[in-house]
Amino acid sequence: MRITTIKVFSKRHFILFLIPVFFFILILGLGIALFVDKKATIAIEIICFSYLLTILYLVLIALFDTIQKKVRPHKDINADENNKLFQTSLNNHIKKGFMTFKIIHIEIINCTSLELINDRQHPQKLGVILIDYLKKIYGNEIEVYELDLHSLTIILLRKEELKCTQDYFKAFFKMDILHKEPFPLLLKCGCSIYPNDDSDGNLLLLKAKIAANSIANNPGKYWCAYHPFLAKEISDETNIHLALWRAIEEKEITISYQPQIDIRNNRFAGFEALCRWNSLTLGAVSPVTFIPVAQRYGHMPELDAYIIKQVFTDYSQIKIQFPGASISINVSYYAMQADAFFTLVIEALKIYHVNPQHITFELTEDQPIFNKNKLIKQIQKFKKLGFKIALDDFGTGHNNFSHLFELPVDEVKIDSRFFRNNFEEKNKAIIKSIIALANSLNLKVIAEGIEQPEQKNFLLENNCFFIQGYLYYRPMKIDEILRI
Repeated sequence: MRITTIKVFSKRHFILFLIPVFFFILILGLGIALFVDKKATIAIEIICFSYLLTILYLVLIALFDTIQKKVRPHKDINADENNKLFQTSLNNHIKKGFMTFKIIHIEIINCTSLELINDRQHPQKLGVILIDYLKKIYGNEIEVYELDLHSLTIILLRKEELKCTQDYFKAFFKMDILHKEPFPLLLKCGCSIYPNDDSDGNLLLLKAKIAANSIANNPGKYWCAYHPFLAKEISDETNIHLALWRAIEEKEITISYQPQIDIRNNRFAGFEALCRWNSLTLGAVSPVTFIPVAQRYGHMPELDAYIIKQVFTDYSQIKIQFPGASISINVSYYAMQADAFFTLVIEALKIYHVNPQHITFELTEDQPIFNKNKLIKQIQKFKKLGFKIALDDFGTGHNNFSHLFELPVDEVKIDSRFFRNNFEEKNKAIIKSIIALANSLNLKVIAEGIEQPEQKNFLLENNCFFIQGYLYYRPMKIDEILRI
């Protein structure tokens, strides 16, 4: 069994080291005393015995520490070093002429980072559980690597039928310990095979990732082996992944703002910041396409930082022309849970001197909430600073009615899908219920996707006074907003 580690000589090591040293000194003193009493043979035997005990003790400490540090806390992860070790091992296996081996890539669906698990001191350490399980099956024919903060990558050297491997991993995914509250882990696993799928190490890893990502939105399915029909997806997703690095650095991604109108007086109440990407190589790429890729390939921290910086910069101009208007920024549940995102916002506040009371974070419903306690604590930290929190796309997906009572939010945004399909009567009934419930909880209600006067009048009659949609304005760049 092999996993990349970084050795650290901690205080615990120092204390454990001192114990045998003191023991050695004690025995040495006894030996000297006996030697003085002309019992040299006994003294030498005792001294040699103490040396052997000391060496044995230190060896046991080293072995114990290695076992305990099979999977490090995320703060010790050195992505560059781990990737280098993984690539070296992978290339060595190819050069040695292994007939076949498998690359298996495991990601956590409902968590963007192992950091969130470790920061909560979660007992279900994925890496430890996985290694203990696989060691019983494969012994030393398996290597496990942490190449980033949200996944594990495995080199499986045993030659066995794919179905056999699949059955072992499916059994692992169904282990009770992975599904315990308060944070049940949902996993996705992709597999590629050398040399069937490719003879290049990097492409083998990429194909394993693509296979895993192909089941991201398929509940109940944990495993997918690479197949040639995924080739187009590899091409499209890889192109987006590679182009995103340049897009962020070269500022190809821009921010547009869609006004939110108070229909009681037709005044500007706020603006929602929306990402737009016009790639030099790919053309216009929809956020629906590139945001999931950014999440899967670890671009979101840089993208979040870029968006916060740009919106806070634009705010200084917007507040002059539209005093009192707020700006809404979309944030995933898992970014909201991460301490790194809170730190990012705090640092931006210091630089750009933004009034938090004019900033709203809209919680998007891309995935369900699996740790409400952590999320609530983070929301409360933002609210103490003056930020407002909204539930985006409410009434569909994972943003359901229970969240109104469980999360300390300030606003509710009714999903635009309720206003499609000729604005049917059943949709009207649901919208009425959402408005009534939100108003009873003293929450602000904003309706999205409003395009027809009939929809506006319906909302006004039912006490929803804030709308956003093409009936008034499309999303616009900052220079267009300032010319209104």
